[in-house]
Amino acid sequence: MERLNHQAELLLKKVTAESDKHTVQDPLSELKLMWDSLEEKIVNRQVNELEGGGFIHDIFLREAFYYVWCLCQFTHLFLLVWKLQNYT
Repeated sequence: MERLNHQAELLLKKVTAESDKHTVQDPLSELKLMWDSLEEKIVNRQVNELEGGGFIHDIFLREAFYYVWCLCQFTHLFLLVWKLQNYT
């Protein structure tokens, strides 16, 4: 996530139009919210594991995989936007 934030900062330095800045910032903001949510769910899962909640562990694990998948999709989107910016 830190690397992605760094890449976004570099890209935003190159972008001049406000609409292009939103093209970068909007997916990144949504990704940050999902990342924060994932961190919270991981903590909750660990607490539930300590309390002996095996079923809840499986649910949180599936949600974690979903958020990782979303993270990959947004990363691909971000890189696509970045490449398009560099080629135009």
